Amino acid sequence: MAGITAYDFQPSSNIASIYGSCDPNPCLADVKMNSEVEVKGYWTGSSNATYSDFNPGVYTVVGGDEWGALTILYFTVATTPVTSSSNLSEPVEVISVSDTYKAGQTVNPGGPEIEVTLKNVADESIVSLAATLNENRPWNWDFDFGVTPAHPLLPEKSISAKSILISGGFGDDISYSLTINGTLENGTTFGYTWEPPNK
Repeated sequence: MAGITAYDFQPSSNIASIYGSCDPNPCLADVKMNSEVEVKGYWTGSSNATYSDFNPGVYTVVGGDEWGALTILYFTVATTPVTSSSNLSEPVEVISVSDTYKAGQTVNPGGPEIEVTLKNVADESIVSLAATLNENRPWNWDFDFGVTPAHPLLPEKSISAKSILISGGFGDDISYSLTINGTLENGTTFGYTWEPPNK
C-alpha cells in the first residue's frame, strides 16, 4: 500500500476505494475506513504532564475533517457497571424501524433511508442514546438521536433518527437487528440487542 494517491469515498459513507502505485487500480475497493482508539483518561500540564482517569460524568468528543465538517458525540463514564436486558428491564422500546421511501419519490441509489423511532419507557430521563442497525454485512449503520444531558429524552417520550444504509438493503427478505446503548439520568448505562419479532 505504498504510494497511496487517493481515497475515493462513496457518497455519505466511510466506504472507499484506495488508489496508488499498484496494478490494477484501485489497490483495494470498498474498504471500510475506520480507526479505533481506547481512551481512559487525559493528560494535563506540558513539561511534567500528569495523567488522570476520567471522573464519572458525561464527556463530549468533537471530530473534524479537512473540509470543515464536524461531528459530535457524547460518552458517559459511570461508576455503575454496564447492564443488559438480562438484569435490567429494557428502558427503550422500539416503536418502528421503517423505510422512508414514498411512492413516486426518487430512489436513493446509495441505499435506502431508514428511520428508527424509540420510546423511553423508563421512570427517568435518558441522557445519551445511540442505535446501530446490523444486517450481517461487513459494516453497520449508526443512528444519532441527539440525546444529551442538555436535551434528554424524557419518560414516555419518543424520538426518531434517520440514516442511509449505504450499500445496504431493507425489506421483508433481509434479516436485521438493532443494538441500543444509552445512559439514564442516574448514570446507569444500558446496552442490548433487539430483533424484530417477525424476523
